Amino acid sequence: MQKKRFMVDTNVFIEAFKSGYTSTTELLLRLLLDPEVELIAERQ
Repeated sequence: MQKKRFMVDTNVFIEAFKSGYTSTTELLLRLLLDPEVELIAERQ
């Protein structure tokens, strides 16, 4: 089965680490720990 791919904006990572444990942190952890999810990022 093909993994689900998500592109996460840099601001999501900043929010997750800067603001303590929030719903953004929860979302990011769920995506990072899910073996069926692949996070991708755009290089500029």
